[in-house]
Amino acid sequence: MALPPAPLYPSVQPRISLRWIAALVTLIGLAINALGIANPTEPEQPEPETRTSEMVMLPADAAAPKLDYFLVVMQKQADTSFARTIMDRNERVTTVFQQLTHHARNTTESFRAELDAAGVKYRQYYIVSSFAIYGDAALRQRLAARADVGYTLDLPSMQPLESDSLPGGIEPVIPLDDYTPGETSWGVNHIQAPQVWNEIGVTGSGIIIGSADTGVDWTHPDLRANYAGKQDNHNYTWYDPWFGSPTPKDFNGHGTHTTGTMAGKNGIGVAPGAKWIGCVNLGRSYGNAAYYMDCMQFLFAPFPQNASAFQGNPLWGAHIVNNSWGCPPVEGCNLNVLVAGMKNLSNAGQLNVLAAGNSGPGCSTIGNPAFTDEVLTVGAIGPKLNLMAFSSRGPVTEDGSGRIKPDIAAPGSEILSAFPGGRYSKSQGTSMAAPHVAGVVALMWSANPALVGRLETTLRILQNSATPIEIKNSGIICGGETGVPNNLYGYGILNAYTAVQQAKQVSR
Repeated sequence: MALPPAPLYPSVQPRISLRWIAALVTLIGLAINALGIANPTEPEQPEPETRTSEMVMLPADAAAPKLDYFLVVMQKQADTSFARTIMDRNERVTTVFQQLTHHARNTTESFRAELDAAGVKYRQYYIVSSFAIYGDAALRQRLAARADVGYTLDLPSMQPLESDSLPGGIEPVIPLDDYTPGETSWGVNHIQAPQVWNEIGVTGSGIIIGSADTGVDWTHPDLRANYAGKQDNHNYTWYDPWFGSPTPKDFNGHGTHTTGTMAGKNGIGVAPGAKWIGCVNLGRSYGNAAYYMDCMQFLFAPFPQNASAFQGNPLWGAHIVNNSWGCPPVEGCNLNVLVAGMKNLSNAGQLNVLAAGNSGPGCSTIGNPAFTDEVLTVGAIGPKLNLMAFSSRGPVTEDGSGRIKPDIAAPGSEILSAFPGGRYSKSQGTSMAAPHVAGVVALMWSANPALVGRLETTLRILQNSATPIEIKNSGIICGGETGVPNNLYGYGILNAYTAVQQAKQVSR
């Protein structure tokens, strides 16, 4: 789910109404539409898979099938932890991809045979060995009773609707009408990204950032040059499992805004030399575990149009992924399914940056899967450097760990960035804070490629370079920690210039 918008300022983060939640229906078909790359050595595209188990997308005006749509998570999962010791990135991501896909194929033969015999439509996932299935309640009950099945989850979905016709509607995205391009966002300035560009000469080149969001307007003048695809070829660089759009587009504005903060030009982005690829996991602001895994797989190992995720190429995947979303129970998620996927991505050396959530000022409000230690979790500060009231706080209680979260804080209020149609918008939320951190890591890894995939070292540099904020005099102290780190700011406020300087000192 797109994180609920922070109040007081027009936001590109959509607000979900109770009437909209009530409008959730089961079953949007997940299309196999893998899209785009621009690569001079692109291999011949594989033939599209045509097995009858591939699911088809429902047209926007289709009636909901009288079937359940559910996820079956297998009992036996692949172990990829060994890959953390592999230093070469290409070998590491390839090894993890092969381990996950081979495990998913080789341990589910009898399960797939039962699905095929039943004649149901399904999609298989490898990032977490699982199946998204259309079937009746009797089939679900029968599958759940199998010894090789761990558990099942609902996959609630909505029919795709135009934003102006949603029952109850969503908060409108309000672009700026009087903005002239060229102003540097205060957040970009505050974290000292321009000093990194101008004094150190690093802009993020050589790094690919992934956007898992509502989409991206790839034609925006501040994003077009950074797109890893090209006009007539979106293979390996764009995937829309919701609506099957063949070229990058944004269904809301949220994804264009967050991508602009990561890699936009003309002062809106932290790493304007980085490239981006995109995937739609939020259709009309909502997702579910299957859609989130669609994008986790694509951004890890992109695949061409009309191919399956098992035909992906992890060498062309994103080094860093921004995730300005969360998966609450209303979307069918439990505490395990997406965390397991994030763990596999972490083992492969891909850094996933997650917004903490906008459920503050209460304690223990970090979202799912942002609460896990497999990801880098980000809180939001305003122009006065205060933690915004909406920014979610730790400690983590869902898994009983008491873990301190967020890990770090970054600008997340009045953030200037791109908006579809070549326009611009200001917004606030931890969704706006997280892409600042993703951009800084792109700068760090561009400055020192030996650091790529070394997540523990990267996190340590971010911690050591952050401006520490103690909260002894804070009105709200969560978890009892008043020093650094704490459950409001983590290790402090992001500092790109110091982080890149420290990153350059790391040797292999």
